[in-house]
Amino acid sequence: MPEKKTCILIYTTYEDVWQAVKKLQAQKINLAAVSVVGNANPQEEQIVGLRTNDSYKNLTAIQAVFWQGLREILDGELFFVDPEFDSLSAVGAIVPLLVKKKGDVDILGEFGVLAAALFSMGVPENSVRQYEAEINAGNVLLIVNSKRTEIERSCEILHSEMQQATVHLA
Repeated sequence: MPEKKTCILIYTTYEDVWQAVKKLQAQKINLAAVSVVGNANPQEEQIVGLRTNDSYKNLTAIQAVFWQGLREILDGELFFVDPEFDSLSAVGAIVPLLVKKKGDVDILGEFGVLAAALFSMGVPENSVRQYEAEINAGNVLLIVNSKRTEIERSCEILHSEMQQATVHLA
């Protein structure tokens, strides 16, 4: 069985995440192994569109466009938690782990749904706490969870002086 690893990059803007995903796509990285997790806060958003349908109106904000675009590229499901509770948004391979019962992950301590998902991908507890803090600070995580060779390629494509990549054994 090939060893799986997780590579996590932290971005401060949605545009940077979008460009990173497009780089991975252009280099033929398996996007089924890619996830993006962020803090959705529509109260702070700028409205960029309005969709109407007879009696239905929907304001489209920048984050909605971003998450929908990622869903199409990553060919995955979206996961949103109401901002009143956690303000968590995710798309990609991590979504099934987020909707899995927390009890399915054997860990000590009180972990939220994101922490449990990251932990089940092989991310150690101290790093899980760091990533939760990054999300709460408004940053966005790009996660690649795959075979070692795919992780190495992904890190090589995205790692730079300005962008650090952290690899965790699964």
